[in-house]
Amino acid sequence: MLESFETVGEQLEEMKSLTLNEGDQKAFARAALTLKYEDSEPAPITERDLLTPRRFSDRASDMWTTFSRVQENLLKGGIRGRNKSGRSMTTRAVTGIDQNVKLNRALWVLGESKRFFTGHLITRYALSQDLDLRVELNRYDQNNEGILSFNYFF
Repeated sequence: MLESFETVGEQLEEMKSLTLNEGDQKAFARAALTLKYEDSEPAPITERDLLTPRRFSDRASDMWTTFSRVQENLLKGGIRGRNKSGRSMTTRAVTGIDQNVKLNRALWVLGESKRFFTGHLITRYALSQDLDLRVELNRYDQNNEGILSFNYFF
């Protein structure tokens, strides 16, 4: 048990030491939106909404702070957005224990694995019922030509 706490502590420190640019933050938030909202319908909120800090101290651009902002905004709700018909609405908090645990676990996997994604364009991501996270990454050169392509399964 103590070993797992040390591992989590190490992962947390790695997240704190990884600075994300704006594009990486948006990619993380976009992936997080797909964890909660179906792909078939547009999410009522945007990546920018998930990245909006609720406190001044949450403005840092490291992976841990980005993870915390996205997690809080997804789980607490209260964010104004538009439903599929364009009407104004406010997101609800995640109150079910099962959904809360699934979202938190998936966000942790996504956040912890973000260190592998830096410098890549995340083109596809999916979360299965068993919480297997599949991420397809593509890296482009200066001429916007694909030079690397990866598939990760977590």
